[in-house]
Amino acid sequence: MSDAEYYIEQQQEESHFHHLSDAGSTRNVKPLFFWTDTAASEAIWDWQPLGRVLGIFADLHQQKRIGSDYFIASSIPHIDEEEEWDDEDAPSTMPPSGVMKMVGMWPFYLAEDPQHALYEVLVVSRHDAELLRIEANRQQAAATGLKQRMVAEMLTVMATYINIERSQEFVFARML
Repeated sequence: MSDAEYYIEQQQEESHFHHLSDAGSTRNVKPLFFWTDTAASEAIWDWQPLGRVLGIFADLHQQKRIGSDYFIASSIPHIDEEEEWDDEDAPSTMPPSGVMKMVGMWPFYLAEDPQHALYEVLVVSRHDAELLRIEANRQQAAATGLKQRMVAEMLTVMATYINIERSQEFVFARML
């Protein structure tokens, strides 16, 4: 086991411990995290859906052809302790399992099935910003409820962050 793998495993165990010790938390806020090829995770947007919403990124990738990769994850790379959000906020009490997938320098653990997924992950490039903005406008115009308006807002935020950052690859992970 390499030093990096050991460090990642230790961070995941620490996150698992913090989650178990704070199991009384009933927050239903679901953040959207953002990484670039050089910058660590940051929660850039959040919402409070009434339940688990799976498939938003899957539809973008599979139906709209946005992004170079899509997957579901049981764990995302460790987030700075000073950040408001951490894996301890995730609804699982299980330590990370599954296969580790590296996206750039960031390790993600793939979920074995959608029921065990805690995050939906989309990898995009700079040219996807305009596609995201077009889709956000389309969804905003067609929105009939709060969920659709919130998804359109999230897509707008994603496109904005792509345009602001100087990176070439971007990773977005939304908590389910």
